[in-house]
Amino acid sequence: MKNPHKGQTWLEIQDELFTKEEIEDSRKRIKFHVALVKLREKLGLTQREMADKIGMKQPMLARIESGKNSPKLKTVTKMLKPLGYSLAVVNEANQVVHIFK
Repeated sequence: MKNPHKGQTWLEIQDELFTKEEIEDSRKRIKFHVALVKLREKLGLTQREMADKIGMKQPMLARIESGKNSPKLKTVTKMLKPLGYSLAVVNEANQVVHIFK
């Protein structure tokens, strides 16, 4: 069987398989997971140390960081609070519209 996508880039294949909304949603999820890892590293914490600090088991934090699990908003705010952070909604002009505490 011939591969109909041979010679195409991932971006070309992605555009055929997914809607623009699905692609954008995926990019936002990846940004969240990357931001969480960067925050943990900025704080100088291991996954175990961060998990202990936020009241979560290390394997769950690992699944969230890797993108295998996407936490609910309530979980994200509970994760950030013990670290001294909160979640904010900002508009296109980077103005804070709402802060979840």
